[in-house]
Amino acid sequence: MPMTESAHKPPALSTALAAIVESYPAVAQRRFAALRRLLYTTAHQRCDLGGVDEGLRWGEPAFLPRKPNRGTTLRVALKATTPEHLGVYFSCQSRMISTLRTLYPDFDYEGNRALLIPLSGRLPRKEISHCIALAFTYHSWKNTAMARA
Repeated sequence: MPMTESAHKPPALSTALAAIVESYPAVAQRRFAALRRLLYTTAHQRCDLGGVDEGLRWGEPAFLPRKPNRGTTLRVALKATTPEHLGVYFSCQSRMISTLRTLYPDFDYEGNRALLIPLSGRLPRKEISHCIALAFTYHSWKNTAMARA
């Protein structure tokens, strides 16, 4: 099945999440919505997760596979330090960013914490979907050669 954003519609945002996203400029709201749709589509099509739990972590929208010990939490947030990007934040204790840097050296990153997604321009759906799938299946590959590359 081809990867399309319409393949799996995410649930309505909770009041708490909606308040956060509505505080973003319109361009960031649109990019967040597109990224969130891609996240749910990826989880539905590519990962045996038992669904996705969505909530707030550190005051930011966060997503985690419902099945335990599958993947790592990822957060999506607009920060004052990177106002032209949405950050997809991972645990700095994980190997996510080092792995993503190897796989996608042309992407922008913030230290060992975040993949930075520009607010404008084309969203590289296939590549970002792969990044999401890696996060949501992190515990199945974190000790493999791929993670140490």
